[in-house]
Amino acid sequence: MTVQRLRILHLLGNGRLAAMPDGAPMSGVVRAVLELAKSQATRGHDVTVAGLADATWTGQWHGCSLVGLQPVRVAKVSVAGRVVDLSRHFAFVFFSWRHRFDVVHGHLHPFLRWVRGRIKVVHFHADPFFKGTTDLDVSWSRQDFCSAARHSDLGVSVSGFLGERVRTGFEGMEYPLYVVENGVDPEYFSLGSVSEMRDRARLSWNVSGDAVVCLFVGAITPEKGLRELARGFVRAAEAVSNLVLVIVGEGSLWGTNLGGLAQMSEYEGAIRSFLEPLVRSGRVFFIGKVAANEIPVALVGADFVVVPSVRTIVQESFGLVALEAMAVGRPVIVSQSGNLPYLVSDGEGEVVDELDDDALVACLVHAATDAQWRSEKGLQARVQARSRTWSKAAERLDGLYAIHLKKGRGR
Repeated sequence: MTVQRLRILHLLGNGRLAAMPDGAPMSGVVRAVLELAKSQATRGHDVTVAGLADATWTGQWHGCSLVGLQPVRVAKVSVAGRVVDLSRHFAFVFFSWRHRFDVVHGHLHPFLRWVRGRIKVVHFHADPFFKGTTDLDVSWSRQDFCSAARHSDLGVSVSGFLGERVRTGFEGMEYPLYVVENGVDPEYFSLGSVSEMRDRARLSWNVSGDAVVCLFVGAITPEKGLRELARGFVRAAEAVSNLVLVIVGEGSLWGTNLGGLAQMSEYEGAIRSFLEPLVRSGRVFFIGKVAANEIPVALVGADFVVVPSVRTIVQESFGLVALEAMAVGRPVIVSQSGNLPYLVSDGEGEVVDELDDDALVACLVHAATDAQWRSEKGLQARVQARSRTWSKAAERLDGLYAIHLKKGRGR
């Protein structure tokens, strides 16, 4: 099928966009936006990703234009009955005015009023009803949903689970909402020597070759469940002498533009103190932030990966780390939060109640002691992950663009 070449702009409202993304740590949402943009560029589109920065800059990455924009000095105004600082928003507005874009996506930036584009898309990556775990309330009000419907042409959700959550917010409105699932980079299926990558990861972590590595990758924040995993791991480590826990990430959410960093640091500090005896004995390793291109290496270095997001705090919108782990043939243990159980619904891993300490401990011990289970589940996971790629997501979006560009609404 011939694809019409379009000028596509992705606005990254929250999250730091690095000029050289491959060598920088970043959140899952930023990685998702960049991977989608790369796939769209591969399909022949002219793609730009714009984020906020302390100083204006431009760059190129895998066929995409990257732009860092400084916030604009503007007065606070009243929007939907609330006083809002539009200095960040107007950086995006003015940029869109200077260029003619066919499609504009708002990622973690649903307010698209005054932004120019033939069609505008609100791209949902997170539960809009989640208030957050800091003093900053990031949940949506009814007015927010009304504003999104009024100033955009369609919405896109990254999973069916999240789509159902989002749909309730638009109840009573005629607003087209679609599901375009996140994917995985096809390069994950064509990595070089996996054994060499595994050895490289373990050498960098100072982990012995016979250790069974349980890996956590993500922000160290309450909703991501590291505290629950830590409690379970302490008990599992008593039962399995060669089980180690590797923690990749920090509490700073990989460099977002949101506040609340002091509270995140306090949470991380409490976990570090709790695990300190096992850190000293070489059973737990805090790696900190890693560059985006090191994530596959970390996943290959593990024997299994745990994604323990806490459903009573937030419903996980997708679970990108789980999918990427599956793509490199690593079995995953996921919690009952949000979309996570759907990723392993065909037996590619295990679903565990993250709030049941005994169940979590049993699952960790089983994964650590049953090498055959790890091998079989890993193979299943890799096969399943092949059906979810960024190229398929980009193809799905092309079909939606064609539909809505024909309508020519252009709000």
